[in-house]
Amino acid sequence: MLPSPGDETETREVQVIGRLVTPDGVLFEGETDAVAVRTVDGDATFLSGHIPLVAALVPGGTVVFSGIGAGSSGGEDAAAGAVSGSGSGRSAVLEQGGFVEVDGEVVTVSAPVAAQL
Repeated sequence: MLPSPGDETETREVQVIGRLVTPDGVLFEGETDAVAVRTVDGDATFLSGHIPLVAALVPGGTVVFSGIGAGSSGGEDAAAGAVSGSGSGRSAVLEQGGFVEVDGEVVTVSAPVAAQL
């Protein structure tokens, strides 16, 4: 049954699940507004609804999970915060590169060695 115009329904912006995985285990997994990485082809920021993708990451590059638990507006603001590294979130340095895989609403960064910042 569809809600009528007078019904109050909670709307929530769709976020992605960001994961940072190393051979030692999962360093981070949780909802985030955007995931920004440096691939061998350039910088990329992944938001909800991104097409499936696999890309190689640059050694020494940084991965940024932006807007974690901040209630940020998402969209372009989240992408701008992710690229600049500003705002709330988590980041890590990928000491030996790795790969990023986007599959549905999950962005997984796999790296042989990573250090949280």
